Amino acid sequence: GIDTTSFHEGLRHIYREAPDVIMIGEMRDRESIAIALEAADTGHLVISSLHANNSVMAINRIIDVFKAEQQQQIRVQLADNLLLSFHQRLLKVRNRDSRVPAFEKLANSHRVANLIREGKDHHIRNQLVNTEEFVSLDSCLAHLVAEKKVEREIAQHVCLDKKQFLDMLK
Repeated sequence: GIDTTSFHEGLRHIYREAPDVIMIGEMRDRESIAIALEAADTGHLVISSLHANNSVMAINRIIDVFKAEQQQQIRVQLADNLLLSFHQRLLKVRNRDSRVPAFEKLANSHRVANLIREGKDHHIRNQLVNTEEFVSLDSCLAHLVAEKKVEREIAQHVCLDKKQFLDMLK
């Protein structure tokens, strides 16, 4: 109401304030995602949230919101401008009422950018397991269980690949 009439109106006029960093609470539609990509493409640091179950699904969600004829251009923009995708789940700490984050981290690199650009983002999970570029949610969960911070059953309930998760616990 005071600064802008709506969320989208505020996003459309985001450059009037000459920002260096732009925080978009949630990219929930094509317009907000397009503005975030455009801002990143023009050198702004954009921080935002997006509902997805993991980093690869977040990439796919960003691309799939656009029409088929625009998707290759979006892939290029995303590959060139993505810095980090961070996915987290808060889990109950063993024998306490507090919570601990289990996370998945995907940092952009030459390899990651090429996979995104070439439409092979579905290979990210297989090709980059536990490298500097990618820490899977399942490996983080296995680490939390091994440290006895989280119950095995709770971690197994939220893991993405149960077989791989159980193999990591051995």
